[in-house]
Amino acid sequence: MQHPDYQSHQVIDDSVRAAARLVAGSLRPEQYDDVIHLLDHGEPGIALETLCSHLYEDDIEIDDGARRQIAHAGELMEMSPLVWERLAPALWPDVDPATWWTFQTGEPADAEHSWNVRRELEREIGVGHVLHGERFDVLARFSGADKVLLRLAGGRFAVVHPTWSVRAEPSLRLATVVLPDLHGAQVEVDRISDLG
Repeated sequence: MQHPDYQSHQVIDDSVRAAARLVAGSLRPEQYDDVIHLLDHGEPGIALETLCSHLYEDDIEIDDGARRQIAHAGELMEMSPLVWERLAPALWPDVDPATWWTFQTGEPADAEHSWNVRRELEREIGVGHVLHGERFDVLARFSGADKVLLRLAGGRFAVVHPTWSVRAEPSLRLATVVLPDLHGAQVEVDRISDLG
């Protein structure tokens, strides 16, 4: 009889391997090998994040079965749903490139800007704020009103207006609108664009 911890680890390992097999045909051989190498060395969490990174960075669309398997593996490890929710075809609102700076391009300048915005928001979102403890992706920044579009877990979005104060802000000062779904996010994005 195996030790329960070993059994749990084996279930997680098997689940990540199953997810990798489902998308193997869409990956380059070296990408698949990266994931298996990490699993062989007892790193299922990093393996799943690496798998999702490869799929995300190459904009590889996956079917519902593969997405469910990836989600199952992530849930077993209590990972953030954003790890798999961002995978193609993860939808987000249409934004006007003339007024919104999008960060999901893979360009180094966009990645750096996204990182800087994330760091600032992490500083400003304090205890008691509606986004405190939430995981998020930074999607775009509206130049006219300096608002930032975020993707939250569970298909939700948010628009936040940072103060750029480099410190935690009272909830009233860090204006935030949480949007329950893609439709709500599109309505808010259009409203901001029209006002800008």
